[in-house]
Amino acid sequence: MQLFTITTSVDSRQAAEDFCEAFRESAIGLNHSRSAGADYRFAYEPGRVTVICENEGSTPLSSRTLKGLKTKAAEMITEHVIEKKEPFLLRRLLYKYYSLYNHEDVPAIVKLAVQILDGWSDYEVHKRSRERRIAEIYSSFHDYLQTSSVIDIDGWISFRMPGFMEELKDALDLAVDEYLLDKQYEEFIELLKYFVQFQDTRIPLIHLNHIKGTEFEFLDEKMLPVQPLPEFTGITITMEDQELQMEDAVVSSLISLSPGKIMIHTREPELRMIATIQEIFGDRAQLCSD
Repeated sequence: MQLFTITTSVDSRQAAEDFCEAFRESAIGLNHSRSAGADYRFAYEPGRVTVICENEGSTPLSSRTLKGLKTKAAEMITEHVIEKKEPFLLRRLLYKYYSLYNHEDVPAIVKLAVQILDGWSDYEVHKRSRERRIAEIYSSFHDYLQTSSVIDIDGWISFRMPGFMEELKDALDLAVDEYLLDKQYEEFIELLKYFVQFQDTRIPLIHLNHIKGTEFEFLDEKMLPVQPLPEFTGITITMEDQELQMEDAVVSSLISLSPGKIMIHTREPELRMIATIQEIFGDRAQLCSD
């Protein structure tokens, strides 16, 4: 006797078999043996798989057992959506809104979007965690399965979970913006590295003393304040018909001073600013252990 069916798109027969096997394994925990009670089989056609839950026993399943099967199925669907559907849907949205599909940047953008969705970012709109998203997805499929025997995962997401798709799109927009900014920043850093490589040395040594946060002081070889510091006007480089600005006073001043050597004194060597200075100036920038 057929109890319920679940249909979803897959990208290979192996993916279909993996999806069905996960359901079979879940059934074992609800039955003393695979030959008694409920079991799963699947029907595969290119691009889609249907998981069919059947009662292979001679007596009807209790309502409690059926409810348990559907609850476990909702858990398996939720895992499938999080692990498989989300990356696929993000790639599809990239193609739809940004004309990106097989581009080399796609994996990095999708990974960043997933991190944003999971709350691994500073964006307030996505501060809620992965656990919250799992709970919402699970609740949607669980509630429907309790009153229905047929579900198409792709159709349900498309037509019954508009908030889910909106959240994916929001995360993707943030990921694309952040990725492009990071990429431009990296290209800009490379240009600065090239620029300082051919600079003439103006002073032999600068001690860069990190006070706190983004506050630094510039000291000469006698550990006296460098006076006067170059007036901060920022650094602008034109690249591919656009202007990129390094608006950080510390880096800009170091480039203007053009020291032969930079000794960095800090208790927070992991700061991005410190890493940026070391990246731009290479061997000329050294961390002090004091």
